[in-house]
Amino acid sequence: MLDVFIIGGGPAGALAALLLGSRDVGPAVDAPPGTKSPSISRDRLSSSVRVTLVEGGAPPAASISGGRSFSYLIGPRGAAALSRVPALLPAVRAAGISSRPLAITSLAVDGKVSVNPDLGRAFQTRSTAMEPGTWLHRNAFMRLLYDALDNAMAAEGGGERLRVRTDVSCVGLVAPFMPRTDNSHGNDGRVAVPLDDDDDSKEESVAFSPTATGTGSPNADGRAVLTLRNNVTGVEEVVRPDLVIGADGARSVVRNALGGALGYLSPEDFSRLYPSPAADVAYRTLALKASPVLTLDGSLSAQPNMMYVCQGRSFNMGLLCVGSDPSLPRIGTITQRVSSPLWKLSTVDEYWAAFEENFPTLPLREMVAEGAMEAFAAGSTVAFPTPLMPDALGGGIGTTGVVLIGDAAHTFPPDLGQGVNAALEDVGVLVDLLGREGDAAAAALARTDPVRLAAAYDAARRDDIAALIRMMQVGAPYQYGQDKLRRAVWGLELIARVRLANAAPALCAPPVFSAVNTTEPYAEVWRKEVVTKRRLLGGVLAVAAAVVAVLVR
Repeated sequence: MLDVFIIGGGPAGALAALLLGSRDVGPAVDAPPGTKSPSISRDRLSSSVRVTLVEGGAPPAASISGGRSFSYLIGPRGAAALSRVPALLPAVRAAGISSRPLAITSLAVDGKVSVNPDLGRAFQTRSTAMEPGTWLHRNAFMRLLYDALDNAMAAEGGGERLRVRTDVSCVGLVAPFMPRTDNSHGNDGRVAVPLDDDDDSKEESVAFSPTATGTGSPNADGRAVLTLRNNVTGVEEVVRPDLVIGADGARSVVRNALGGALGYLSPEDFSRLYPSPAADVAYRTLALKASPVLTLDGSLSAQPNMMYVCQGRSFNMGLLCVGSDPSLPRIGTITQRVSSPLWKLSTVDEYWAAFEENFPTLPLREMVAEGAMEAFAAGSTVAFPTPLMPDALGGGIGTTGVVLIGDAAHTFPPDLGQGVNAALEDVGVLVDLLGREGDAAAAALARTDPVRLAAAYDAARRDDIAALIRMMQVGAPYQYGQDKLRRAVWGLELIARVRLANAAPALCAPPVFSAVNTTEPYAEVWRKEVVTKRRLLGGVLAVAAAVVAVLVR
């Protein structure tokens, strides 16, 4: 039996636990066009795998608050992965709000109200239509995933194949040989990395050094040593898994351990950064009341199926959809440059004054939830991450296979709405490698040789993730208004590309902004984008050459 430990209980980790440890799973319903979704033997896969999901925090609650709260847009990629768990995707869609039509109400700083009943229509192309997705607050989505985990563990035999351990953190993952520390940097060869992406104050020293050489004795079978710590009692334990799935976020302990095992001298050497203008943007969220009143005369209240943009004198506030339940509080999101004076305020009174001066026609005292401005003032500003991808998405530590999914495998700003979707798609790729019905021999080999499985996952996923990272650099980084001129240019280019794709679909592919919201592989989307850009450049140069030729006659 393959002993699997999943580190990190976010969307990717929770879905991986469900698909690997539950008997009641199946093939993806929403397969990419032109492809055949592999069938997965339910009993064969679950009976040959024992799964432990390790989450550093408490079980997720369905409540919604401010702070670092946000909504997901679960698109076709994420839906295809969720559809493998019976009843899960329908539950998500019932709890959320469909992204089509994408209705947006704008409230101008002078109080004027305008409604666009379907903003997404402007970005549709005939060849690749943006498929509808589901808006749902992260907390509500996580609660649905953990409810499904509870049901799976309660099923007959489920507790033997699947365990969920909360308030437990990974504090070490090393090869079966005790690695020597590297003191060439003037320290003990260890680096401090936060264990929980939701709490930057938690840090542990995790060894990061090549494990090709070492001292000490190996364990009996060569599997890696995984150390876990109970965050409540402080008690540590050591386990030796066959497969470790790193779903532990942007500051992944598992990723650092894999990099060290592969011979990289530091996390910076192993994980490559890809500059993006969006990395200059930061955000905070403000908790609002359920169906908050949005006008001074009380004539307009926020509806669950409507998104809102409250325009201000210096900054705007967006209200994304959080779910279909009208009793859910809404969340206001403010995005500004990292250097914005807004983030330098400190007291509650200062923030109230800044908001009321910026939004003179909003009834803020009636909109904001009790205690929310205090939480906003005391909270931390969150900068969008620079796109990052490690040199390997899978490998071995001893005879233990290690794979990376979600933010541990690819980190980037929310420009294209692909964070949760790419993460869930990662899980589908991994599960397919473990349980292909049509290739039983390969699936059996994957379960007996986890390192080979990890290498196969890296090979299967690398091109798509590399393409996605490149698209994050150019897809929509100026949409936040941090550079008004470039935002205007980006908007005009986006509309022009949509029209060109409609007029000449054989020559011009849809822009990545809309193309990624399908199930077409990221690598293919990027390939088409590169070809289109070359064609457009060639056309511009040809026109310029013709103009010059006419002028010189």
